[in-house]
Amino acid sequence: MKTERVSDLGITLLEILVALTLIALATGAIIISVPAQSRPLDVETAKLEDTFEQLADRAVLTGKLHALEMTRDGYSGLAFENGEWVAMRAPRERLPRSMSLRPGEEIAPLDARRWQILFSPTGVKTEGTVRLSGRSRWVDLFPGGEPEGDRP
Repeated sequence: MKTERVSDLGITLLEILVALTLIALATGAIIISVPAQSRPLDVETAKLEDTFEQLADRAVLTGKLHALEMTRDGYSGLAFENGEWVAMRAPRERLPRSMSLRPGEEIAPLDARRWQILFSPTGVKTEGTVRLSGRSRWVDLFPGGEPEGDRP
């Protein structure tokens, strides 16, 4: 009578490696498919850059002077119509509590709390920088160009 060996009951090293490879591939596919979350400073930077671009375009298209009025905690677009500044959209854009706006030295304040960047119908913009600060990072924005910085 022949006896059979019981060695087929265990798991081989090759089977363990195949299982680990399949788990790693599945994990990688899940990580790639989950979208990355944007950081709040990046989101606000993009919104402010879009506002610069929209105001500059509107000034050229309408032939009217436009401005971005800023305070430390927000900003709003203005159009110069019939001899006075008129808000373009009602509510003013407010920054999250952890962020603040600060104009560069070359931008003259309107008063102790407000500053303005002008966009003329000829495409000329107020020269200067605007610093958008978060908790541990900041970005310098130029109304007519690309952001600079992003320092901790």
